[in-house]
Amino acid sequence: MRTVATMMMSKAKANQLAIPRINGVKRLKLPTASQIGRVMVCLASWLLTRFESAANALMLAGTEAHAELFQAIEHGKEASFDTTGIFAWLAADGGSKPEGELALAYDSQTDTARVLGKNIDRAYEKHGADQSREFCMALDAISVRVGSSEGLARTGRVLDLKTGRSDGDVWQLKLNALAAARAFDLDSVRACFWYSATGQIQEWEWGAMDLAGFAQELEDVRRNLVAAYGHTPAPPAVTGEHCGWCRAFANCHAQVGLARSLVAESTAEGVSVEPAAFAALTPAEAGVAWDRLVSAEALLKHIRAGLEGYAQQQPLQLADGRVVRPIEARRESINGKIAYEVLAAKASEVGAAFTLGEVWEACPPSCSKDSLKRVLGKDGAAQALELIGEAGGIEVKTYQQVKAVKP
Repeated sequence: MRTVATMMMSKAKANQLAIPRINGVKRLKLPTASQIGRVMVCLASWLLTRFESAANALMLAGTEAHAELFQAIEHGKEASFDTTGIFAWLAADGGSKPEGELALAYDSQTDTARVLGKNIDRAYEKHGADQSREFCMALDAISVRVGSSEGLARTGRVLDLKTGRSDGDVWQLKLNALAAARAFDLDSVRACFWYSATGQIQEWEWGAMDLAGFAQELEDVRRNLVAAYGHTPAPPAVTGEHCGWCRAFANCHAQVGLARSLVAESTAEGVSVEPAAFAALTPAEAGVAWDRLVSAEALLKHIRAGLEGYAQQQPLQLADGRVVRPIEARRESINGKIAYEVLAAKASEVGAAFTLGEVWEACPPSCSKDSLKRVLGKDGAAQALELIGEAGGIEVKTYQQVKAVKP
């Protein structure tokens, strides 16, 4: 029987992989605003050798959405998503005309920031930044109210566009807000994540004391990075949800430790899955086994997240010739309200006539193809789906998942 140990890639084989690397060996660069959140949690993630990840469909879609927002802000062009709420939010304080894709560099040693340029495609150093001492970022949108003789404070609004549905990391906004405050001499900043897929918003407002606190925390991180840079061993790694997108996990001692502990548990003397072995357990021994099972399940989640993150950057080679890599998948969701309205009006067109009660049973708020088939039958469900689709009641979502596929 193959054990976990025999299934895992050996260290020697892993070292033979021709993976392009980027790291801080030659020169330490400080993380950008989009990277700072993970570094605040796990310093080691920035100091270990990192793998370069290829652009995927989700990343390209995000890049396109940001380009559309820039064109909407700077040139008044229409975007593929609704920007009405974005402009209304930016103008809420009566500030200046918003600017898009404004690149800033923040120096935590002097607590100052400067503008590098606009729409520079993250080429910070080509536009004068020193990333060995400056935290860099590109503000998707910013508006500023300069104050007046009536004593109005100088305030700003900073918006970061998100094309995904998961929460953004608030430290990205904290760094953006701090840099904007220092570059434009602002007393306070309101910052938000704007989710283009849903139109939802997450926002915060920070005053002078909040911003001063952020500045101190960033300077502490900079000092810790400089102090730990090039030293062995690296700082302790912290595992969690952030590991899934970390480019250093393949060289992470914490991830290796998780895998090794799993191997140790799975190859421990006396482990058996035979029915007779379970029957022979005492209640106390079964309790120990249960505790180990719970620990192993939690461990497997971390290992899976790490391996999926690895596959995001470099396909995993399986013994049967398949590779594990990210693929684009589609998921259709049916709007139960629209489905009910359509079928209630056209029930007689869907196979045999159905009562409104049967239509409602098939079209609850969480309507699915299975519920339609269960009540309307295969042919009736097919007709119903066509009618619902024509009415705009089917939403197709594209997402990315990691799967084993043929090369």
